[in-house]
This record gives sequence, C-alpha cells and structure tokens, in this order.
Amino acid sequence: MGSNDFVDLGGQWIGKGHDQMYKLVAEAGLQTFPTYTYGKNILRLDGKNSSYKGETLPLGLFALLSALKLMYVFDRKSSKISLENPWLMENTYEMDNRSIGNWIEETISNKKARILIKRTAEAMLCKM
Repeated sequence: MGSNDFVDLGGQWIGKGHDQMYKLVAEAGLQTFPTYTYGKNILRLDGKNSSYKGETLPLGLFALLSALKLMYVFDRKSSKISLENPWLMENTYEMDNRSIGNWIEETISNKKARILIKRTAEAMLCKM
C-alpha cells in the first residue's frame, strides 16, 4: 500500500441492534456520534474514486471473478494445513519462505483484483 492509501473495514461502527456495545460505551463514559448508513459507498482504487450501492465492488466482472478464484485457491490450500502439525504439510519449506504478498503477485494477474486482495490481506494480517 502507498502512503496515501488506507483500508477501512468498518469495525469501529456500532448501530441498531448493538445494545450491549452501547452499554459499554456509556459505562466507559464515552460518546457516539451519528454515522451514515444509507447512500453510496466509495471505492478508491488506483487513484480513482468509484461510487456504488450495495455490496458488489465496481471492479468489473473479470476482476471480481479473479478475486473469487484467488480466495477459493487460498481456502483450498489453507484447509490442507494441519493446525497441530503444520510443518508436515507438503511443500512446507517453500511455503514458509514465501510471503502472502509474493503469493498474491504470482497467483493473480488482474491488477484490480490483486490490489483489492492485497489491501484486504494487509488490513487483516500484516504489512506487505
């Protein structure tokens, strides 16, 4: 990610139905403020803003399919790893010496999908 990029996965918001969280906020002496829950979303990708409604990102069909394919491959590979004995996995040495960022670069050719997946992985796991 560049120095002007950021990822916002929405974990800081509370809203309707989060009664326990509102109680914790009050107990801590904190305040909430209104946030927007209706309207358009904004995706900034490659220096350009795109607005959209709903949950489907405006990346184009090929980019979305490429991202889904990568997630499928990742899920398939990770499901084969023994949590008790991960060192017994096939190709352990090779996989242990490869960053997730490098794996994404080598696995997905679509630029928009690659950026999306890398930003998501970065936000959830680490800096790449």
